[in-house]
Amino acid sequence: MSWQAHLKKLSPLTFEEAEIFAPPREMEAAIASYNRALANLRADSADIAQIALRKLVIQYPLFGPAGLLYAACLFDLKRLDAATELINRSRLAGLRQVDIQLADALLAAIQNEQESLAPTHVNFLNRPASGAPILEKTRKTGKAKMASRKEVLDVVRHGDRAQQEETFVADEATPGQRLRRIVLIAGISLGVILVSLLGLFVYRLILDRTSTGTPDTDERLSYLLDRLGALSAEDSRVAELLEDYALYVAPPLSEAETTPVQSLPVAETTAGSMPATTTQPAPTSTPEPSQTIGTTSPTDLLTQIYSEYQAALILGKTDVVAAAENLLKMSVASASLDPALQSPAVPMSVDDLHTSIRTSLDQYRIKAAEMLRIEGNQAYENKDHQTSLDFYLRAYALEPLYYGGGVAYYCGRNYQALGQYDQARPYYELVIKHFPGREIAGYAQIRLSEMGFPAPSSETTAAPTTTSQSPAT
Repeated sequence: MSWQAHLKKLSPLTFEEAEIFAPPREMEAAIASYNRALANLRADSADIAQIALRKLVIQYPLFGPAGLLYAACLFDLKRLDAATELINRSRLAGLRQVDIQLADALLAAIQNEQESLAPTHVNFLNRPASGAPILEKTRKTGKAKMASRKEVLDVVRHGDRAQQEETFVADEATPGQRLRRIVLIAGISLGVILVSLLGLFVYRLILDRTSTGTPDTDERLSYLLDRLGALSAEDSRVAELLEDYALYVAPPLSEAETTPVQSLPVAETTAGSMPATTTQPAPTSTPEPSQTIGTTSPTDLLTQIYSEYQAALILGKTDVVAAAENLLKMSVASASLDPALQSPAVPMSVDDLHTSIRTSLDQYRIKAAEMLRIEGNQAYENKDHQTSLDFYLRAYALEPLYYGGGVAYYCGRNYQALGQYDQARPYYELVIKHFPGREIAGYAQIRLSEMGFPAPSSETTAAPTTTSQSPAT
């Protein structure tokens, strides 16, 4: 049976039949491109199929069926050696049984083609002479002489040998001209080097002057706000001034706008490259106000929350993590207060205080979550899963979907490593819900399968509840 007949017997490739040669999402796209190329080959559109198959072979060397189809295209182009090499490599990558039959038929066709193209040996000595004389140009212009019998036989005997095809042109420049060329090239090279060094020196000089100059506007403003924050605890007028400034910079949000939207940096985990931006919901569960503030009267509670808020602003200069976590507690506590509540020591309404706390929290939460994630990652690499879980849970409370879902994913990984599968499950499901179609969601699905859980549906997936306290192992 010819190889064309075997080609017609090929069925479209499925994901389950293919050997693993790329991440799952890329494999699906590559298999779809392969099936389109197969259809084009059968529809006499080999040129279109060849373009797609060549791209697949270059991008995925271990995609065996794609390499085999491209080898068939090379056979049609009479590139027999390249087709043979590609068929052998496709066998090593892995083929279906029907693909193996096509490979055997192609190799047989290539062998037959090579045998038919093999040159036959010609005995030039016994070949009858054509009768045409062989002329040799002499040094005398315009005159020629007959070649001798010995010269004729030498040309006939060595006519099948490869002749030198290079043409050597003598350099007619004098030694003085060559020296001038060398000096000119050296001068140009030296000039380029000097200009580069001069530019580097000027850039470094400008950079040094900029770094040693006066503080910029942001630094001056930060210093002024820190000083005013320290004085606000003793002077209510300073506190009122800071509040007016906060309302001027960030006006109160409506109830529908109270959930902040964060733009996250591009991040990389062991699960692959994470997405660059995503919308972050507020933590689903945080410590109750009574656990943080204490049981006091509503007016005293309002005063204490305001005092703790001012202290957190000062603490943020030296300890970002502690400041962010304290602001998170104050945010939860202020949300539970009666909006009509007032205190002589608090120069703002309850709603304004809650808005100011949320605005300040948004300034610290990303940096604090990143610092906690780094600590958790270090503990994870040391296989100290309980310590790693403590850090990741604290980062999750501040920003649940931070690091492109990596924080939630590693909460699940640590719970799984500690054998607490039920606690790990909702974190994986949260990643799958918010990052569908991305690599981290595929890895989260694999982890759920390892623990024996089915794939979550969009209706049943719920965000895991967590607190800043780590669970017992």
